[in-house]
Amino acid sequence: MKKILQLNSEPVQNPAQNQNQNLVQNQVQNAQNVAQNPGQTPDKPKRVYKLAPERKICSMAKRSFNYLPQPLKDAHNKKLCVEAVLSAHPQLCPDPLRFWAWLLDEANILATRTWDFSEVCESNQLDPMAVAQHLVLEGKTVTNKIRMDGLASYGGNIKMFHEKLFTEEAFKKVN
Repeated sequence: MKKILQLNSEPVQNPAQNQNQNLVQNQVQNAQNVAQNPGQTPDKPKRVYKLAPERKICSMAKRSFNYLPQPLKDAHNKKLCVEAVLSAHPQLCPDPLRFWAWLLDEANILATRTWDFSEVCESNQLDPMAVAQHLVLEGKTVTNKIRMDGLASYGGNIKMFHEKLFTEEAFKKVN
């Protein structure tokens, strides 16, 4: 009987002390996790931004186009890069015509709703739809900047955008 009393005679801890100990243990655990993973904090998970499938295709095509040597950078090879991404990733866009329809819609919006788009294209003797298609492939940040500040704010060379990537006549041939 005496042994039982000795085992149970441990001092009973206060619940507030238990919470403090748990808090300290959690802080130590977090510090160890931060030391092991310096890029992430354990309290705030990394935010994941989901892109539309069409935007993912554009970014992958742009990335593969940028790896081409300079003499090969033309509209034909840019279109081939887009088609290669479309065929390599059918889960993003099972119907390639849907992607090209989206591209034409976005190019039309960019060309018609930007205040100096047609003037800058005419001064450079370029087709506004061809320039708009290439700029949509550049990405959302570029198109938003052009919509806000105008085509004159684009820092790149628009003279290389003289050829269309996809035409509306191609839809008529398919249908």
